[in-house]
Amino acid sequence: KYILYTVRKPDWEKNRFVSQIWMTNAETGESRQMTFNISGSHSPTWAPDSKCFAFKSNRDGKTQLYLMSAFGGEGKKISSFKRGIGSFAFSPDGKQIAYTASDKKNKREKAVEKKYGGFRVVDEGHKPSKLWLLEIESGKTEKLVDREDISVSGFSWSPSGKQIALSVTPDSRILSFSKSDLYIVSVSEKKLRKLVDQAGPDRSPTWSPDGKMIAFNSGMGSESYFINSEISVIPSTGGKIRCLTRKFDENANIAY
Repeated sequence: KYILYTVRKPDWEKNRFVSQIWMTNAETGESRQMTFNISGSHSPTWAPDSKCFAFKSNRDGKTQLYLMSAFGGEGKKISSFKRGIGSFAFSPDGKQIAYTASDKKNKREKAVEKKYGGFRVVDEGHKPSKLWLLEIESGKTEKLVDREDISVSGFSWSPSGKQIALSVTPDSRILSFSKSDLYIVSVSEKKLRKLVDQAGPDRSPTWSPDGKMIAFNSGMGSESYFINSEISVIPSTGGKIRCLTRKFDENANIAY
């Protein structure tokens, strides 16, 4: 019955844009502003019970997660991660939030930065994005995927909340997009298994309502960036990939 969205306006004095979250009643069209912080707020996401929503904001120098009642009020900070938050999603029961983030800087990186100042070497020093789990009530966080040879670029909760499908790349470089594959991680055991392993990009995993199938965007074996993206499906337990859009001569992408 309600829709969350962002409105972006220019801040002429600080030469930047600032986004704020608004909510509109889908029946009456009445809208009201929900966030007002000068740092801005974005990426609003409803909790499964619709009683509150989470969003991202850079209010203390790092992008963190905040929780706000659907009736408004002050946003409550629920994460304190050193490197900031990437993408995030509520678990189906609304008790946890999975999110992507890289590790904080190690001693060597801190020493180099202190001695030489901040700099980046092109195509070097990329920290992989890892998958974390946040318990909303306790604030406890833990890593679900902690590997240096893959970087999590996208994910999707299973309907049961027991598994998460992942899109991963060899590293966090933009050009590694063409080498993305699909994995599934067990939330309780943190056990990782590969689901799709073929040439070209395989990404945006999306579970079927019964949890038996996973749809995803795929290059179906081609690493060429200019070809149409296909929509394919595979059993969540693994098996044969079936492409659904071979006869559709357009760029097909899954709508979340």
